[in-house]
Amino acid sequence: MRNANGSQSGYDERFSTGAAGGPESPEAQPGRGRKRRIGGRLSLFIGIVMLVAGLALVLYPTVTAVSAQNDVNEALAAWRSGAVDGENSADAAGESETEATEGADAESAASADDEPEFRSKEGDATYEKLVAYNERVREGEGGKVNDPFAFSDDSLAELGLPDGIIGSISVPKMGVTIPLYLGATEANMVDGAGIVAGTSMPLGEETSNTVIAAHRGGYFGLPMFRDIEDLEAGDTVTITTPWDKLTYAVREVKVVAPNDTEAVGVQEGRDLVTLLTCHPYGTNQSRMLVFCERVPNEEAQEDAGPVAAAVKQILPGNADDSPLLMIENALKLAGLVILLFLGVYLVVDSVRRMRRRRADRKWAAAVARAEAARASAPVGRAAAPRPSNEAEKNAAQAGAVQTPGAPTEDAPAGSERGGRHFR
Repeated sequence: MRNANGSQSGYDERFSTGAAGGPESPEAQPGRGRKRRIGGRLSLFIGIVMLVAGLALVLYPTVTAVSAQNDVNEALAAWRSGAVDGENSADAAGESETEATEGADAESAASADDEPEFRSKEGDATYEKLVAYNERVREGEGGKVNDPFAFSDDSLAELGLPDGIIGSISVPKMGVTIPLYLGATEANMVDGAGIVAGTSMPLGEETSNTVIAAHRGGYFGLPMFRDIEDLEAGDTVTITTPWDKLTYAVREVKVVAPNDTEAVGVQEGRDLVTLLTCHPYGTNQSRMLVFCERVPNEEAQEDAGPVAAAVKQILPGNADDSPLLMIENALKLAGLVILLFLGVYLVVDSVRRMRRRRADRKWAAAVARAEAARASAPVGRAAAPRPSNEAEKNAAQAGAVQTPGAPTEDAPAGSERGGRHFR
């Protein structure tokens, strides 16, 4: 399409005209090429800044949490090998030759996968000591609650539990599985959760209340009880000891004063586990208690796999009463928005570059056709024959616009104006 002065509308806005009458490449236009280079570098810089910000706010905390959880899982597997498999092997080695012979037929019929998953309670000195301790707790003689020296008396000095670990606690809703230590000492709570001294042991007995304390892990590393505010009635907690797998369902959530020891006492006829941590998040002003009651193992929620645990760490959780946790969740959300914007930006930029490359290829092809037409046309050759009717005239004019460099009635071959007749 031509303007009143005979120039081709749209084309002259994109490309200037060279001395020979053909279009001049964008690279030959210093101002345009410089702007394109600056724009490309600015886009790259913005993309790098957004990527680093998104990784810092979202992915790095997630990676550290998943990595820490993997290390914990390996440590728990090693502990279980010593606390369960090792004990079973020792018991088997102590059998008399007669007993081993009597059980030979049964052992031959069992596969390796049928090996005992838990230690036998019968005759286990450690288990018997823990049962006796729970009885003293029910009678009010278990020692002062949270006394750091309650587990150092003679009756519990040699429990036969490697590294003081009595089991593990898994909370699928929070996406964590951590070691469960005997005693909520500061050293134990660095690596996992601890049973508060003066409360019951997790043996699945009635009229017992096992109080398990853990820190609310920070923005990086193992979260522990960080997202305890996500727990609701019906969510499950699973405790695995050398002797049992015990499942508990959340019944009540309460915030109490740090010195309110009566809130964690045993309740007649109930088998309870109480999760305890500081509240609000990042402070120790109060204590949050999550009371859980024993339910059949069939009701246990599935443990979070690596993918679910990673998603849990990425997505912001509940933080109604914890301002600092709200800030961290806002940072997570900001990181997600940045990564989403970066993804959209990269897609749009890729489409824009693709269209530009496509336009440049068309331009190059048009230039090649124009040069070929100009080179093949003899000097002084007359223009194409005048059309004999209006239809042929319109077709010839359309062809003149679409064919680069083709001579027309208004512009002789080789003229500067004729070299502009293409899109």
